[in-house]
Amino acid sequence: MEEDITASCTVHGTLNYDGDYAVFDGTSTYIECPLPSWRDHLFTLAPGLPGANNDTIVCRAGSLMSGAFNAKLPGGRRANPLIDASALGVSLSLPLANGVARTQLSFTGGGYSSPNWKINPVGNRALLGTNGPAIVAADNYFDWMPYLTSNWQPWFNNNVNGPVVGHLIEPEGIFWLNAVGGYTLATTAEMIYIGHSPDANTYFKGKLLNGKIDPGCRVG
Repeated sequence: MEEDITASCTVHGTLNYDGDYAVFDGTSTYIECPLPSWRDHLFTLAPGLPGANNDTIVCRAGSLMSGAFNAKLPGGRRANPLIDASALGVSLSLPLANGVARTQLSFTGGGYSSPNWKINPVGNRALLGTNGPAIVAADNYFDWMPYLTSNWQPWFNNNVNGPVVGHLIEPEGIFWLNAVGGYTLATTAEMIYIGHSPDANTYFKGKLLNGKIDPGCRVG
């Protein structure tokens, strides 16, 4: 099931564009979107599933969880929240410091950060996620990440299995693996923020072409 919620989103501040890139100024620009309850949608599709009957659901290590982006980043030092769905239990940020950045995927109760990678003036593209075969299958079906140019699919399919998280950063094409644990997601209707973390009162500064976060869940 897919649901387009873009008509319900609100742009705060002035969102400018540099070609196809949306420019976030780091001080006031962000997008706010209401997310419907996926518990209710699950109940419609399969009322017997755990997520269809609870406000929260515990996801085991190795569930399908991923974040990805195609962006141009400035220098400086900042938290740089990219997609904040912390009310649901997940967020994606690109913290910056002295010409390097990290890809950070945070969950309720924990999170995972890639090694530092160099900010490239022509842009950086990355994928951080668990359950590589499921990520590959989803990308083949939805074509979520056509901007990734490395031979990423075989590596994620063969190496990102079980309780591990994998990371790719481009244009260098460097891969990284680390252990991963479980996490908890809310299933209720919440707000999602692009370019802003309301809890920390921080903003994303940079140019964004594509970004995604996929909070998949496997129970039991």
